[in-house]
Amino acid sequence: RKPLQKKTSTQGKTVLHLVHIDIWGLSLIKSLTYTLYFLLIVDDLNHFTTVHYLRQKSDALQNL
Repeated sequence: RKPLQKKTSTQGKTVLHLVHIDIWGLSLIKSLTYTLYFLLIVDDLNHFTTVHYLRQKSDALQNL
């Protein structure tokens, strides 16, 4: 077997230096506010996570 490769560190150096963003949906179940899509934002340094509820995918830019 080949030895496992060492994982290189790509962690952000400061808050908001490296951010992961994901838009997901179309949810099969509407929320109480009639949102069907979700925008998830995760800071890589401290793993601070926020979720924005979207009625349409096109609303994502307004929430960044």
